[in-house]
Amino acid sequence: MTAPSMRSSGDLRADRRYEYARAALEDCDGRAAADLFRQTLELVPNWAPAHFGLGEALALEGESEEAIDAFRRTLELEPEDALGAAVLLARLDALPAAEAMRPGYVAALFDDYADRFSSAPSPIVVRRSFAPRCGRFAISVAASSASPPRSTSDAAPA
Repeated sequence: MTAPSMRSSGDLRADRRYEYARAALEDCDGRAAADLFRQTLELVPNWAPAHFGLGEALALEGESEEAIDAFRRTLELEPEDALGAAVLLARLDALPAAEAMRPGYVAALFDDYADRFSSAPSPIVVRRSFAPRCGRFAISVAASSASPPRSTSDAAPA
């Protein structure tokens, strides 16, 4: 999963802690990321991206129940689910898969890619691969002149 696009919390200190937390998460340091996301939430307790990040960090650390709580709080704060909390709840078996792909999340995915779409060579290949860096499943959209992989096991690592 890609990082949520940066939206300001309205508090410069919180935004800075949030960015440090995202960096720790990128370095696969779930413990440090969770601590920094919690510090962010002390400053801005109702900011959905920080709850989402906390859920990611806790899931990385194997704290599934706490991660589920964080993702549920994300959905309470942002029911349109542009961040994709429902997808991660489904991955944690806390939500039926049929309910995971909410319109707000799908719209956010397309919006994120729209500016690159017209400049990408055809065809567009969707690759699903296991990202061993943090043990995450990643879905990447890549422009390629090669034929699409026959199965997920044929896809190149992200």
